[in-house]
Amino acid sequence: MAEMKELKPARPLVFNQRLIGASRNHLAYTLAARDYGHSETSGPVEFTGATPQERAVFAGYPIESGRVAECTGAYVHGGILGNHWALIVDDGPGGDHGMHANRGHRMTLVFGGYREFGAGTTAHPNGSWGHSSLCASGDDQRLIGGVAYIDHDGDDFYDLDEGVGGLSIEVVKGAAVRTWDCGSYRLEAGGDGELQLRATLLDLVVTATAPATRDNFKFDVELSEPVLEHWRRLRGTMERGNKLQRRRALLDLAVWTGAMPELAAAFELPTEVSSEREAWEQRCAEILINLTGERLEGLHLNALAKEHRGTLMEAWYTQARSLAGLIEGRLAVEASRGSASTRRRTRAKLLASALELKSQVQAPGLRSLFESELAIIHSIVIE
Repeated sequence: MAEMKELKPARPLVFNQRLIGASRNHLAYTLAARDYGHSETSGPVEFTGATPQERAVFAGYPIESGRVAECTGAYVHGGILGNHWALIVDDGPGGDHGMHANRGHRMTLVFGGYREFGAGTTAHPNGSWGHSSLCASGDDQRLIGGVAYIDHDGDDFYDLDEGVGGLSIEVVKGAAVRTWDCGSYRLEAGGDGELQLRATLLDLVVTATAPATRDNFKFDVELSEPVLEHWRRLRGTMERGNKLQRRRALLDLAVWTGAMPELAAAFELPTEVSSEREAWEQRCAEILINLTGERLEGLHLNALAKEHRGTLMEAWYTQARSLAGLIEGRLAVEASRGSASTRRRTRAKLLASALELKSQVQAPGLRSLFESELAIIHSIVIE
């Protein structure tokens, strides 16, 4: 305990997906080779490098970005948290009180020179858990990281099933990313000045300020209270607003509760919200099927956007209309029979139009379809 009290807080680490891949690869090796150390021996098909540095390079991490260190926990009982505690305590042979002599695992985890990391964990057939993580100093670029989640169990802590994917995280007038399905994210901010950060989900905005420093900054977005407060305002509008305001609030609640059904289950909602949500989801599904099948006639997206003006539904229909226009343009380019130079120009214009839409088409369901369409357009351009 005395040793723990002497530890100083280190700056936050931010996920690097290549380091996550390297850590998971090493865990696959430990299971196949039954070798639970930091080295690998070529032979098993899961071998990806003798050292942590080699395994990071194999996974695509630019090793020239800085030093890499590894923490690997042999398969122990007590779950993932128990494995983590074993690394912090650094239990093992060679030192006093049942701990490693130099406390190398612990020192790696609290060393202030690292900026990014990747971790993996896996279950052993005997019910124990193994852990591997790589920490790296990176290229000295300031990173913003954290997680967006809904605290369903009220423990003020992120759990694996609580992440919210698709949330926009951005530096105001700067870089922007979207959270992964697990709710986590990585934003490369750079610089050392004060930053205004903004998280956006549908029409809800959460802000934070990162102080002037080169250190990483942790920006977690717990959405339960902001979302519920937003829903309370919408429900109040349904009760006290004029006819148009009530209608718009009803439609927005339908979109919101469709996006977060688990939270909606614990929120008292007027019965008409459910019926509107079902109709909305069915309409969206039909439009997505038609867009996927390139059946663009009779979608009536302009009319739908106009009918739902001033609501979240208008934004979805507007984005769907832009995507339909892009698909229509691509089909026209594929059917064109002009000269080679003319085809090159039209393909370049099509790609430019697609790239302009990249930041605009973000709605659920539409984003993945847009990415697929963009890949098709890229393949056409490079023919």
